[in-house]
Amino acid sequence: MRNRIGKLMNLCVLAALVFTACGPSAKATTMHLIKTSGDVGVSDQAGNAVTLIENLGLYSGYRVSTMDESHAWIDLDRVKLVKMDAESEADIHKNGRELELVVNTGNLYFNIMEPLEENEILNIRSSTMMVGIRGTCGWVEVPDKERFLVSLLEGSVECAASDPDTYGTDTWTIDEGLKAEFVCRNGEIEAKIEPLEADDIPTFVREEGLPPAYEELLAEGPDMDLPDGENSDGEDADDEEMPEVTPGGGIENMFGSYANEEGRECG
Repeated sequence: MRNRIGKLMNLCVLAALVFTACGPSAKATTMHLIKTSGDVGVSDQAGNAVTLIENLGLYSGYRVSTMDESHAWIDLDRVKLVKMDAESEADIHKNGRELELVVNTGNLYFNIMEPLEENEILNIRSSTMMVGIRGTCGWVEVPDKERFLVSLLEGSVECAASDPDTYGTDTWTIDEGLKAEFVCRNGEIEAKIEPLEADDIPTFVREEGLPPAYEELLAEGPDMDLPDGENSDGEDADDEEMPEVTPGGGIENMFGSYANEEGRECG
């Protein structure tokens, strides 16, 4: 009897160890639409409209679109934030812990607070270029099919062609404080990398809060194109202040309680 009880206890302990070992490694990247403003649409893999609900789960094949003066915030595992600018469209491709955001058009801000694990992959790409994200903060712009722009506030990223058969296997490393423009046409890529200036930072990025160095740059830069219309001579067009951080804006505050413009409470 004692032997039987001992064997059962050993089996229970073994099972517990197995489940404990498998738990974290089996955890897949989770993705949710946690906040919207304005007119935001979501469609599934079949192209059918998805009803916006609180903390909407996003899956492979989904598409998120923002209209004029609209934004969407996407959370990845609660330590990664993506914000879509107005008039933007992105598709979601997911395979286990491999995640890819395909920006068809528009702008997308990313803030990865904790570096990805070794078995995690996060790529942001267009039809021509791709950026590998590990732990960094910045944004991409896709004005058309030929151009792809990357700007970094923190960290570094590696850029490469989405279609190496057409454009080759060259890679470009972009470090913080730099901006890069890639023009892809006729099977070739023209890359232009320059320092990031204060007036390069768009309003939808500033609203999420900036590292202290950039806040000082915005306050002191003499040739800035301020969003409120103030010119480099200090003349106020509308006598407005710099844009404030949006309610719940910034990755540190994204999991409070806030409502979209329809009054739906999120987070």
